[in-house]
Amino acid sequence: MQRTIVTLCLMIALLLPATLIAQVKNVYGGTDKVRFKLNRAGSIALYDADFTTQLGRASLVIALDSAHVSDYEEDAMYLMPGVILSAAGITDTVATALFDNSWQEPPAPPDAQVIVNTYATTLDSFIVVDYKLTNTAATAQTLHVGIGCVAEPSETYGGETIAYDATKKIAYFYRAGETPYIGVKLLGADPASFHALDWDVYSPSDANADAATDSTRWRMTALPGFDTQMTAGVNGSFFNLNFASATIGSMSSTSYAVAYLRSTSLAGLRKLADSADARYAQLMSAAAVKNVYGGTDKVMFKLNRAGSLALYDKDFITQLGRASLVIGEDAAHVFDYEEDAYYTMTSAALSTGGAADTVAVALFDNTWQDPPAQPDVRAIAEVHAWKNDPFVLVDYTITNYASVAKTLHIGMGCVPYPSETYGGETVAYDATKKMAYFYRAGETPYIGVKLITGDPVSFHPLDWDTYSPADANADAATDSTRWLMTSAAGFDAPLTAGVNGSFFNLNLAAPMVDAKSTVTYTVAFLYGTSLADLRTVADAAVTRYNVALSVEQVGTEIPDMYALQQNYPNPFNPATTIRCQLPASGHVRLAVYDVLGREVAVLANENFAAGEYAFRFEGSGLASGVYFARLMAGSFVATTKMILQK
Repeated sequence: MQRTIVTLCLMIALLLPATLIAQVKNVYGGTDKVRFKLNRAGSIALYDADFTTQLGRASLVIALDSAHVSDYEEDAMYLMPGVILSAAGITDTVATALFDNSWQEPPAPPDAQVIVNTYATTLDSFIVVDYKLTNTAATAQTLHVGIGCVAEPSETYGGETIAYDATKKIAYFYRAGETPYIGVKLLGADPASFHALDWDVYSPSDANADAATDSTRWRMTALPGFDTQMTAGVNGSFFNLNFASATIGSMSSTSYAVAYLRSTSLAGLRKLADSADARYAQLMSAAAVKNVYGGTDKVMFKLNRAGSLALYDKDFITQLGRASLVIGEDAAHVFDYEEDAYYTMTSAALSTGGAADTVAVALFDNTWQDPPAQPDVRAIAEVHAWKNDPFVLVDYTITNYASVAKTLHIGMGCVPYPSETYGGETVAYDATKKMAYFYRAGETPYIGVKLITGDPVSFHPLDWDTYSPADANADAATDSTRWLMTSAAGFDAPLTAGVNGSFFNLNLAAPMVDAKSTVTYTVAFLYGTSLADLRTVADAAVTRYNVALSVEQVGTEIPDMYALQQNYPNPFNPATTIRCQLPASGHVRLAVYDVLGREVAVLANENFAAGEYAFRFEGSGLASGVYFARLMAGSFVATTKMILQK
């Protein structure tokens, strides 16, 4: 029965490299005793040490009422194109996924977003998963929240016994005569209820799929009580361990932690439950990793978990002290790193391999403020680095979390720090390659900042003593200063900094962003030895972006049919991703047309092997409006409508 998303390519390596840019659907991690798979839409699967499935699926069920239930099967949709797996963090493996139901227009109630952080520590026979749930509706919601689970002991459905252990307050299952016992335990609180159903009762209309109704999911999540044990029929079972009902204010969050346990007996599960409680307490008190480091043999970077990027030369000598987003709404409301940005993932994630040799990711917003200060935004920074390249490419994805559309002035605020020294550097804009750059006379490093996905709208540098007059030793700039640097038009003349250094903004755009909508920009951070060299590096960065990031094969599965999927995000500004499925190799043409039928871009016009592909479409040079993506592969022809909304 197809009750989980399954990949044909089981990654045996404990720390599977995964990159967002490759749009990885699942990542695998774990310990020497238990393994897990995290799907990018938040589904957890649990395996034994030999990768034999024991828990087919565990996923959040969020119920508002009997007609409005958000669940994995019908509602959950990834917000990050892939899952993040990192060996850097407070445990040995950390995996992260972010999902909601915003793909529906309008989002079906309950309108909620979830970030999942999965932790595995060597020698543990369990994993700990933290679920942070945010109410993204315009009003408060009372939500019934639980974990819905598909038992699959020894990779087989049917005959398992599902029960609740009141001693340690865990849901668990096993099959008589077999070794595995699998437990699910809410950490830090007592569960509100436990309900189990035979699969043929849970999904009577289709035994081969999760076809349960919202009314069934509602009853399993919202009804009180703890069911007696049940032995499943031939098609298996489904059970819910429910946390509690919670009234959550608009744009407010609540968190739950769950342990997934594997043992050989009920007594063993009870011992693991105590160990999981202890591990949870350790995780909650541990200091998260603030920074991750990566790069190439020519340039290195540090990504802070709140989105700040630092650039180094190959010897790890700092050249760019900080680059971070500045998002201005007006003179009194500016989102910046110093006063607003706060991490949402427990730590920044770093992986190696994939489309780039190193990929680092941070997710951050200002929801730590209650209510969030305007502009209410969330951002993802994805850093991509390749061997031999003297640059890194960073994707910034920015979502407007306000309940109304906002015009946002988006810039990259930078602190030059050439050769780890402030002062005396010259900061300038090069109109030839449309990049900001800085250097210090008589020294080698030239550092550049270039918007890859379009032309910048302005450039403004300030002497540090003008930027932060109240405190030369800290970033004490006012929002009005940051607003002027982000929103004012024009490209300033070169500036040579005083003894305390400088600050500059390269401004990316000023889009009108709809409520809950997203814009994406790619910025290159360049390292050269002269302005001429920096210009060459800028060209190489553009080439790398066009070649490496324009199309990626997704996974290794061979689809069984041709398909052109809806682009995501949609509406988009300025970039979006178009996915297609090819069951056979052959010539493929994927082009984009405007409403008058004029061809505005050709994304593919060559032979492709069978597989699933993701094409990045860049619309920064086009006007707002409706466009059509048309796929021709063999005799298959399909078209999908896209909306560019600037």
